[in-house]
Amino acid sequence: MGRMKSMDDVSKDIKDFHKLNPNRKLAILGIFLFVFVSAILIGVYLSKGKTSLPSLQEGTTQQTQEADKTTLSMTSSATEVAVGDTVTVTVALAQTPVQAVDLVVNFDPTMFKASNVVNGTVYDDILRSEVKDGQVVVSATVSPSDPTNLKTGDVFTFTLQALKAGKGVLEFDPKLTITAKNGVNTLGTAGGATITVAR
Repeated sequence: MGRMKSMDDVSKDIKDFHKLNPNRKLAILGIFLFVFVSAILIGVYLSKGKTSLPSLQEGTTQQTQEADKTTLSMTSSATEVAVGDTVTVTVALAQTPVQAVDLVVNFDPTMFKASNVVNGTVYDDILRSEVKDGQVVVSATVSPSDPTNLKTGDVFTFTLQALKAGKGVLEFDPKLTITAKNGVNTLGTAGGATITVAR
């Protein structure tokens, strides 16, 4: 009996639908079509192995993620020097402070000789500082006694002596340079420096 009542209700709804204004009929059909197509698209999306739908605020999320990136930069005390001169290069961290860094600066060892790595203001101590053939390697972390004391600013400085004339480029090694916060590499941009050495 309940089922018959249900069928009667459906029949009545269909009759009522036919009595509607044509514009309203189109609007209702459009809604049904939209829901139907949306259901198909969602099914296809989820069948591709996605476990969740993209956020409606994806643009906002992406902007937030960009804002959470760490920026590294290098500046030298002079951009033009003569052979034999020395410059101080400062490596700075900006935008998002982090708990730990592994920084590797590459340079041409036939043009420059590096030395004298000095800690900056971001970390209390440098865990590792090493000058190799064509590289300056520095690792530092926040103090275990104060892990939330995160800062931006100068991470370290080092000295370069010009060995021969030319244009020397200093770059962060993209494979070895990491800025870590809560176990995630936050490195966004890492800008290098250029020093011109005159005879």
